[in-house]
Amino acid sequence: MKQPKKILSDHKKVGSKFIPPMMGGYKGWETSFFPVDIQKDIVPEIIWIAYIIDEMGFEKGTDLFYLFVYYIEEIFLRKSLKDFCSLSNYEDFSFLDFQNLRNQINHYYWFDGIRECLKPFNEILPENPLNKLFLEIPKKDNKNIDKLKNILEGLNSKRNKLMVFSLTSAFCVRNNMGKIMITESINLPSPITILDYPDSEDSLRLASFIRAGSYSSFKNPDIIKTNSIWNKEIWNYTNSIEPLQINSIFKNG
Repeated sequence: MKQPKKILSDHKKVGSKFIPPMMGGYKGWETSFFPVDIQKDIVPEIIWIAYIIDEMGFEKGTDLFYLFVYYIEEIFLRKSLKDFCSLSNYEDFSFLDFQNLRNQINHYYWFDGIRECLKPFNEILPENPLNKLFLEIPKKDNKNIDKLKNILEGLNSKRNKLMVFSLTSAFCVRNNMGKIMITESINLPSPITILDYPDSEDSLRLASFIRAGSYSSFKNPDIIKTNSIWNKEIWNYTNSIEPLQINSIFKNG
């Protein structure tokens, strides 16, 4: 007679805690879980990715994003665990660092693509750490305000397509650059499957896995800059632009 499956038999026990399989899929991160607030911890870090994905689509946007992050790693030889998918980590760059970077990459075709995707972001929120690279002049016109609101609405829920695509893009770049590794026991669909989200089972499973691991990583002090000014002040910046409408999206801003 077949024995019934034990409750939590597919979970991994770490101390007194049971870690679900989706959250234990990243090598070395099985015990690194932190409580996460999407608006406070994740949106400030990935909003720039959302601008790129919103403008270019998931495939082309991820390619541009990957090239940008890859060249930063190559130029500055910053092979630590910290990754440059997270916007706060760019606070450690000086104006001289950004000038050096700009001089070395401004002739690449993809740099113009990144610049155009981020232009409305840099104009409406020039306080963001990356604008030291692009030096865009602040321009808080209705077009840029509407774009910002649309991006924030797209990041308002963990199940919104823009949120899922942005997290998946960060996941792909981190994985390709060796910042994260997936355990062999996890049989994931190809990342391109996310284009079917939310209309296929594979895309839903992939999105669930990426959310489970990504959320924790955006609070991991080994990966993300702690005490980031940008992370703390982003909602003050947005509220100063259009308080009532921004607050209608994020009331805890």
